[in-house]
Amino acid sequence: MKHTRNIKAIMAAFLIASLIMQTAAPVSAADSSSQQPAETQYGTQSLYENVAADSNDSGKGDAAQPNQGTEAGTEEPPETVPEPEPEPEPKPVPLDKPEFVRHTVTKGYYLQLQWTEVENAGKYVVQRKDPGSTTWKTLTTYAPGTTKRTKTGKLAEGQYSYRVKAVSSDPKRYTDSVSDSVTVCYLGTSDVTADKVNGRVRVDWSPVRNATGYYIYRKRSQDDDWTYLKTVSGINSTSFYDDGADDGTFYYCVKAISGSTTNVDRNTGAYGGEDSVDTLGWPEAVDFVKRDSGDRVIRWSRSDKAEGYEVEYGLDRLFIDATRVSLTSDESTCIVSGIPGSKSFFARVRAFRTVDGKKEYSKWQNCQNSGSTGYATYERVEYMAGGFDIKARAGQSLYYYDTVQGGCTDGTYAYYVLNRRTVENCKIVKMRLSDNKIVMVSDVLAIDHGNGIAYNSDSNELVVNNCMVNPKRLTVINPNTLKIKKKVDVSIPKNMIGASNNEGTGITGFSSITYNRKRGVYVALTKGRTGFLVMDKNFNVIEYMPLDYKTSGKLWQCLDSTDEYLLIAHSPNGNAGNIIAIYDWEGRYVTSIRLLAGYELENIYHVGTQFYATYYLTGYSSGQLYRKNYIFKFNLTDERVWVKTNVAKPTKPYTPKSPVAIKPKASAKTASVKMTWNKASYGTGYKIYRAESRNGKFKLVATVNNLNTVSYTDKNLERKKTYYYKIRSYKTSYGKTYYSTYTTEKSVKTL
Repeated sequence: MKHTRNIKAIMAAFLIASLIMQTAAPVSAADSSSQQPAETQYGTQSLYENVAADSNDSGKGDAAQPNQGTEAGTEEPPETVPEPEPEPEPKPVPLDKPEFVRHTVTKGYYLQLQWTEVENAGKYVVQRKDPGSTTWKTLTTYAPGTTKRTKTGKLAEGQYSYRVKAVSSDPKRYTDSVSDSVTVCYLGTSDVTADKVNGRVRVDWSPVRNATGYYIYRKRSQDDDWTYLKTVSGINSTSFYDDGADDGTFYYCVKAISGSTTNVDRNTGAYGGEDSVDTLGWPEAVDFVKRDSGDRVIRWSRSDKAEGYEVEYGLDRLFIDATRVSLTSDESTCIVSGIPGSKSFFARVRAFRTVDGKKEYSKWQNCQNSGSTGYATYERVEYMAGGFDIKARAGQSLYYYDTVQGGCTDGTYAYYVLNRRTVENCKIVKMRLSDNKIVMVSDVLAIDHGNGIAYNSDSNELVVNNCMVNPKRLTVINPNTLKIKKKVDVSIPKNMIGASNNEGTGITGFSSITYNRKRGVYVALTKGRTGFLVMDKNFNVIEYMPLDYKTSGKLWQCLDSTDEYLLIAHSPNGNAGNIIAIYDWEGRYVTSIRLLAGYELENIYHVGTQFYATYYLTGYSSGQLYRKNYIFKFNLTDERVWVKTNVAKPTKPYTPKSPVAIKPKASAKTASVKMTWNKASYGTGYKIYRAESRNGKFKLVATVNNLNTVSYTDKNLERKKTYYYKIRSYKTSYGKTYYSTYTTEKSVKTL
């Protein structure tokens, strides 16, 4: 026990001495980091405390105790290196913006919004701004993963803005983002009226605010579904002609649309009001036979509703100066005599009846075997060798007014524009048609290029379209003095009947012009967007008619018109092939006439069936440049005038596809049968036939003139009777009709 206390005392003394020496010794900066308090480096402090405790416990002072007043007892703790400041937390970044992939209102009340998913979004907030408001209203909040809003319910008519806010799921890392706003339209409905006009149905409707176009629908009965007919584009377009309503009652309605042509962002209104019309069927199977005597016998099938028929026939397919006769409803043939055997023959028939004291007509039906095709021949007014040249006859020399441009006639005189080419002015030459004598030459007129000229027989005025420097300018000329009366700069609206949204902005001017007395309107062939611009007698725009087909080429020249057609003098490939492209008064391509090649066709005009074509010719003779302008004439009764064009036509008869799987079903409420069938992949429409016994004779009961219509209801039948049905599709093309095979017969018993 004694030895143990001695050892502890020795150790305590040793530790005290060590502490004194460490305190007195200098500590270098390099060593300071390794010097630690004794209790952490060696663990000796606790040992010292144990020794001291044992010494106190024994009550003996044979071991020296630490002197608390010594330097070691007042030692300060060693210096420590300050810890580095923590790095600042990163600033949050914005989330990606949601992007709309669908924003539309359909049926006038069904809203669909769809947007892209945003990573790290905790929720989505849909907001709306009402028409005329500047405040965004919060509508709904959606959980992450939900990117679509659908809402049924009609809002007030107008344009509404929507946006989506992506709210961050981690505000310390991401901030919220907001999509770009989109606009949708809640559209109103139209009032609709349907009337019969010249064998067609004209549908009119009231305009809808914010609409950029309309869908037109038709059906045969109240029980049928609506069948889409056509999209009519344009803010001011509020009418449509239906050519396919044949023999029966038809119902029409209109749905307003707004937005682009894609389904993704097109808004539609609800079905508007509807109207019905009872139409007169046109004669079918119109043809003629030629007797040994040379007579032609025109034949057609009678219509039950017709009071009579009109037959028109002639020697050209435009029926200019044709003969028209009226026959009773009992007749189905017409005999025509005195037609030369070598001439082509054209005929057509239409039915008529009287409704409310007014005569109503069906569409014209052309004879299926009329006419022929070939190339044109020409009778020159004077041979080239005879030296006939308009500029020379008018006393104009080379390099001055030597190039013919527009041409027209008043029936007695022809008027030609001669251009100088180097300056933007012209002269007008007046020529008597009976002897080709130049009777007057104007002074120099500031009428620009003068590409087109028209004669207004109502006001006895000439109208020239300037074409080049002022392409929207028309100049009115006195035909008696050939002096300028006035100039008119036509204002073309951005939106007009027949034009799609803002289509008027693409029309840069006119390339030619004509006047039609029967209709009392001017028609200009437009530049920039090729079509027909219809104007009244005061040059106010009535409507725009886009061309449904454009013959290829560069040079669109002068314009002429008849009561039924618009004719464009056209050089498709420079001088290599000249044609007259013929359109109806709705801008639909009909056919073409091929004319003499090798010269530039400048203008055409006509008196009756006699047409005149003026050519411009340039070249060198004996080293000298020459420019000549020759007139040729041709007659539409020439069987070689009419030619096939580059519109695809059938080279042989073809059979349309058959509508398969007819499914008749008897109505439980009325004595009627509704039948449906699969749509044929090709054709014009369908013929529906019915028999009243298994081996009975099938009779045509209905014609459906739309390939997309695949249902029909046969009404007013006998109850508890079995009927048999079959259907075939048909295709009309260039005056001929082709039929598919019949479907399998199906029977059904009425209830």
